[in-house]
Amino acid sequence: MKVLVTGASGLLGANVVELLLSCGYEVSILIRRSSNTLGLKGLTPEVHYGDLKDKESIIHAARHCNAIIHCAANTNQWKTTRMEHDHINLDGTKHTLEAAKTAGVGKVIFVSTANTFPLSNNQPLILDTDYVRSKQAAEDYVLSQDQVPAVIINPSFMIGPRDVKPSSGQAVLHFVNHNPVFTPAGGKSFVHVKDVAEAILKNLESSVEGKRFLVANDNRSYKSFFNLIGEVTGHKKRIIVIPPAISQLAGEIGTIIGKLTGSMPKLTKENAAIINTNLFYNGEDTYHELGIKKRPLEEAIREAVDWFRKNKYC
Repeated sequence: MKVLVTGASGLLGANVVELLLSCGYEVSILIRRSSNTLGLKGLTPEVHYGDLKDKESIIHAARHCNAIIHCAANTNQWKTTRMEHDHINLDGTKHTLEAAKTAGVGKVIFVSTANTFPLSNNQPLILDTDYVRSKQAAEDYVLSQDQVPAVIINPSFMIGPRDVKPSSGQAVLHFVNHNPVFTPAGGKSFVHVKDVAEAILKNLESSVEGKRFLVANDNRSYKSFFNLIGEVTGHKKRIIVIPPAISQLAGEIGTIIGKLTGSMPKLTKENAAIINTNLFYNGEDTYHELGIKKRPLEEAIREAVDWFRKNKYC
């Protein structure tokens, strides 16, 4: 089987490429010429250059492929507008599915986010951000279209190696490179990126379609996460939790400055509310249904730190 992976230079995309190649798949990737390919070091996929805004480049890369794993996304939750998110997350997904139909691809696996699911503690969904809205719109399109069979993977906060940007690995580097370590009061649902890659592989090898799979594992506060990094690395550091009132005030000020200057602030009142909330999700059903054994968060942290050190990020 031959598989096309979009967003292959990112954290998840690179780990998906590695897993597919190790399992004997033929792998093509679609990346921009400007992409940093350090995360693909040691891997040998067939490389196609293109852009999600250019449907013809996707069609060209998808020829002779049996499936597309669509990992490419604008995941930036800071200083990015809804229009910028939609160009990649919504329009790029539409182009990918249209290209899949034209190229005769048999299945598309679309990677979204856990943030389109309700929280595990039954709180109402509070992530009303441009990023989440664009991902929700893309999910709605994927589930409503009839061009090609598709499933959706919804990962929580992924940690692991090959995080070239870095994306979620910024949290790991924040601990490694600072002392004391300042942290918001909230928390996240963390997951080893290889668990998510395995969930994608399981779906690639199944006939299931029209379904969403939430891949989330370890729910903990940011403070607990940083303490765990300290245990894994053997570096004890002072961790200071920023009172929610302070970060919320900073977010309010950022929002006002943004309105006055017309620029996107680094911290808004919406972002401040998010970082002070426990964004916990329950992915037990997915692990059970797909037969995936949970990898401990300690393993994900260790592999991420080793990769960052090897590539001189810290």
